[in-house]
Amino acid sequence: MDKNCLFCKFASGTIVPKIVYEDDLCIVIMDKFPLTRGQSLVIGKAHTDYVFDLDDKIYTHCMLVAKRVVKATDKALNSERCWLFVQGLEVAHNHIKILPMYSDKHILLEEGTGKEVNDEELEELAQMIKSELEK
Repeated sequence: MDKNCLFCKFASGTIVPKIVYEDDLCIVIMDKFPLTRGQSLVIGKAHTDYVFDLDDKIYTHCMLVAKRVVKATDKALNSERCWLFVQGLEVAHNHIKILPMYSDKHILLEEGTGKEVNDEELEELAQMIKSELEK
């Protein structure tokens, strides 16, 4: 745990984001600054800068959770498919971005982050995806 890391603060509950899923190894939250509607982040709870430095159990677990969240996102938000994007440049803590793709929206990855989304919309999106995860 790094007390100065934003994602560690999410994982520890110091800052409470809009949570889609959580277990002992990872947390999935809605991205406050998405490039596309419904973008979420799978964040490993262990503070590891580079995702490929994670031990295999945690790495595999996070990827499997991402797959489940992608399937739920596609159903809940009617996205055509999702991209998984492992970047780790803005925040030095392992995470996987899930970016839903829609036929009417082109994503410019070089933008880095998108426009801020209000908490009410993030909560609504989180609940829609959670509902599909629970089926």
